[in-house]
Amino acid sequence: MGLDFVELIMAIEDRFEITIEEEDFIQIRCVGHLCDYVMEKRFGREVQGSPEEEALVRLQRGLGSVLAIDLASVRHSTPIAELIPRKSRRHCWKLLQQHLSLELPPLTTHPNRMIAAVSLLGCVLVVAAAVVLATITGRWAQMIGLAGLAVAAVGLIGYLLATRMPTLPAPEFQTVGGLAKGLVSYNYEEFSAAVPLTDENEEVWQAVCEVVADVLGVRREELSRASRFIEDLGAC
Repeated sequence: MGLDFVELIMAIEDRFEITIEEEDFIQIRCVGHLCDYVMEKRFGREVQGSPEEEALVRLQRGLGSVLAIDLASVRHSTPIAELIPRKSRRHCWKLLQQHLSLELPPLTTHPNRMIAAVSLLGCVLVVAAAVVLATITGRWAQMIGLAGLAVAAVGLIGYLLATRMPTLPAPEFQTVGGLAKGLVSYNYEEFSAAVPLTDENEEVWQAVCEVVADVLGVRREELSRASRFIEDLGAC
């Protein structure tokens, strides 16, 4: 998280007398999404008809259709791992994205686990081969050097395999409810029309825009609910 975002968080917290958790803010990519978050924190509830509600409904229906499962089993707190097996998760992720016509948060990996497993197996094989060759040839020093190079190569291969085989949602997207929030984060313009226009919302919206414009040095007229902090407003 860059300095712009740190300053923006502090300014929003001071203006509205709320506390923003870093793990929450990293999911907020648009000004409108920030406004919705402030509404939820300030009034202790989600805005009726909020983007998260619409995203949750669409996601539940999409999962039910793609996975051919009963919607009753797709609850807000249901872990994604229970619905989509690891082996088919990348394929189902693509199907779900196509079905929803929305961008899903990308799958991630746990490289350390995979690297450890691949490296351990590789090291065992390399050491065993080195011992056998050294015993046969009597060249222990050369075999140890080659074994070291081989271990490094195995570690590199393990890393490349791990980063090219993502199968896990990021921690904040590992439940149906979390993934619904991710849908809003990655597709806010699609869901922004769900936000009801009320005097309460308008007051918070104007105040959020004032803070964002001041911190990021942009004109108030440039801001819309779909304005993205990094891509459109140049935040770093």
